[in-house]
Amino acid sequence: MIIRSVDISDERILADAYKVECAANAKARPKWIGRGVEARILGWRAEDGWAKHLLESWDSAELQGFVASRASEGEPGTGTTWIFPWAHPRYEGKGVGAGLMRAAEDDWPSTTTRFIASAYRPALEAIAALVERFLTPLGYTVATTETVVDLDLESFGSAARPAGRAIQHSHPHQRCARSSP
Repeated sequence: MIIRSVDISDERILADAYKVECAANAKARPKWIGRGVEARILGWRAEDGWAKHLLESWDSAELQGFVASRASEGEPGTGTTWIFPWAHPRYEGKGVGAGLMRAAEDDWPSTTTRFIASAYRPALEAIAALVERFLTPLGYTVATTETVVDLDLESFGSAARPAGRAIQHSHPHQRCARSSP
């Protein structure tokens, strides 16, 4: 496994990273719908007050996975860094995600005090399994649980917004944190 920095000016590499993200999310969250490659690339490139690092993992000529991490530009390396890993389903359980997590942690200054990884799964049991098999061995502990809800306005057709707010889907969401040594 070769892990290296992603060149955010390379449209092809970013599009390939988005494909890996889509494949991983579609496996973990069957009804997941991506926002589109152009929107994702704009997000990775945005100057929005966050310092961002993107790393990719390769096996010969195939992209295995990638990880995005970010910290507030006001305090880079002095507080919390968020880490978002994706491994292509063909490489799940083969150390790609763990390697990317460790590489992302190493990519930030030693003054970083906490890393947070966020996980979305369709059921609490799936989150518990992910935490047990993937995050706990990396030293992460459950920091919080919350339910994320969305209101799908497309379900109302072209009609005006509904008078009240309704919950269409709820997805268990968990954040896990690891303090830096």
